[in-house]
Amino acid sequence: LCSPSTMIFLSVCLALAGLGTVQAKHVGCYYGTWSYSKFGLGTFYPEDLPVELCDVVYYGFGNILNDTFEMCSYDPWFDLGQPEFSDPSIPNCILERDGEDWPPGCMTTGGLEYCHEDGLRRTVALKEKNPNLKVLFSVGGYNAGGWIFSQMAQTEESRLMFIQSAIHFLKH
Repeated sequence: LCSPSTMIFLSVCLALAGLGTVQAKHVGCYYGTWSYSKFGLGTFYPEDLPVELCDVVYYGFGNILNDTFEMCSYDPWFDLGQPEFSDPSIPNCILERDGEDWPPGCMTTGGLEYCHEDGLRRTVALKEKNPNLKVLFSVGGYNAGGWIFSQMAQTEESRLMFIQSAIHFLKH
C-alpha cells in the first residue's frame, strides 16, 4: 500500500487535476425582435445589447412555413433589409396581412416595401465590437407552437427541406 504522505500527494494531485476541468463562464444574451416596437425607454435595438458581456446573442425568432418546411423570417419588416433580402428565394413567414399578399422579395402585391430594419445584419455586425461573439438565429418560440416542428421532423425529405432552406437563408 501507500504511505500517508504518498496518499496526501495523490489527493492533492487529483484535486488540482479537477480544478483544470472547470469550464469558463458562458453568457448568452437574448434579443427578442419585438423589442424595437416598444415606446419610449422600452425601445431596444440590437446595438443596445451589452455585447462586451455576451459570448452568444440568441436572435429570436424565425419560424417554419407550414406547407414547405422552409425556414422563414417571422418579422420581415425588422429582420430583413435591402438589397440582399429582396431575393425572392428568401421566404418570410408573413404571407398575407390586411388582405395584401407579402410574397418573398421585400415588396407586397400593393407595392409596399417591407424590408426596413435589417435586424439580422445589424445583430451580426455586433461582432465588430466583440469579435468572439457568436450570433444564433432562434427558430420557433411561443407563438410558433410545436406541431410544425413535429411535422417537419417526420421524414428525411422534410428535414432536408428545412436544413437546405436554413443554410440558404443564413448565407444571405
